[in-house]
Amino acid sequence: MKKTIPVLAFLGIAAASFAAYRKHKADLKRKSESQTEDWTHFSDDSELKIPQEIDDNAKQSYRIQARLMAEEYAESDVLDLIHTLSFPNADKLFAFVKDAKKSHYHLDEAGPDNAITVRLQIPATVDAIYSSIMEVNEMAFVNHGSYKGFTRSKTDIE
Repeated sequence: MKKTIPVLAFLGIAAASFAAYRKHKADLKRKSESQTEDWTHFSDDSELKIPQEIDDNAKQSYRIQARLMAEEYAESDVLDLIHTLSFPNADKLFAFVKDAKKSHYHLDEAGPDNAITVRLQIPATVDAIYSSIMEVNEMAFVNHGSYKGFTRSKTDIE
């Protein structure tokens, strides 16, 4: 009897947690289906060049991350954004570097695993952050690379 009570309590907590998770997930889905005016500039009809190969979940994640990052700055601030990319081989990496230099991107030294970082100083607005993510992502895709993510410079964090 002493052993069954903790097991039953654990099962009750697990069931309640699962129900809360399902409700939270349904709320998120409902919220994403009815976007507010704040997100209208991210509609698929926007002028941003978005590679079709990036799935909707990734786009939504980038939108949310851009919004959260922008909230930490004033609109007049400049953000030093660092994008990380990787390529299957050196030829693809060099093709990307050639395109990136045409776009005047600042590139850090490539690593031995054909990874490279791109640094861009951009306005600290949601639009600028999201556009930067999508532009670098598209350039990586065109050159057969993969976009690994972004962060801000440590000097921006301190």
